[in-house]
Amino acid sequence: MSFKIFSKNLEFEIALVDINKLFLHEETIPNLVDEIASSMIQEKIIKNPVIVDKGSFVVLDGMHRVEAAKKAGCLRMLVCLLDYFNPSIKVGVWYRTFTGENLIETLQNKALQLNLELIELNFEAAKKALFNREASTSFLTREKCFSIKWQENLKKAYEIVKLIESKLVEAGKKVSYETEFDAEKKLLNKAVDMVMATPPVTKEDVINFALKGLVFPHKVTRHVIPARPMEINVPLKWLKDESISLEEANKLLTEFLSKREIERIPPGSLFEGRRYEEEIFLFK
Repeated sequence: MSFKIFSKNLEFEIALVDINKLFLHEETIPNLVDEIASSMIQEKIIKNPVIVDKGSFVVLDGMHRVEAAKKAGCLRMLVCLLDYFNPSIKVGVWYRTFTGENLIETLQNKALQLNLELIELNFEAAKKALFNREASTSFLTREKCFSIKWQENLKKAYEIVKLIESKLVEAGKKVSYETEFDAEKKLLNKAVDMVMATPPVTKEDVINFALKGLVFPHKVTRHVIPARPMEINVPLKWLKDESISLEEANKLLTEFLSKREIERIPPGSLFEGRRYEEEIFLFK
């Protein structure tokens, strides 16, 4: 039993599932997990469902909330199940942008220390190498561009991304995460000094990583979904109560949601201080 809503030829199924059947595809940050778990316990609710592929139970968005719910003692998790391979769902990646002095020199020194060869290319060739999986990562600046040779597979490539990012941060360089388009725009507008471009990731990559027990580093995938259910506000006790079955818990959830009004907020709207590219189904 589940509560279903529809948007743009895509079915959204809100339900409770066994939390141990969910697969994560990205690393989580322990401090952030602790913070979210404390908030859940204090508020006694889980506000928003995590987004999950119905066919595989791979979590597409909400890795930290899953780990936080486990830490809060939940046996079940509030999810929004959907067909990941529906063409209306897109997957992109986050580029890293850096600011700081002497970035090229610092990058060259760190690469040398890590025994990684920087191959100098022009701007377009450095980007093309990524899409052809000839480079594990490319570094774009207004003066020079470099790539690091492809490292066996996507897991190895992103290990290189994580390692170099951490070394640059340790050297005092400030990192932010941007979409591919925004990162390049900020570089050209001189809002950042260097872009660390990362290899594209496919839906098949996401599923295969998760089901094999592998995880990407934090902030790799960027999923664009046509709509997102918000403010479900499920009582934490429904997720923790061992005396009720999963079927009974889902019946409670469906009855609970059936009594709620849904406001549809169009894409591009501000909600709670953040602009959402997708439509929001706001439960009131």
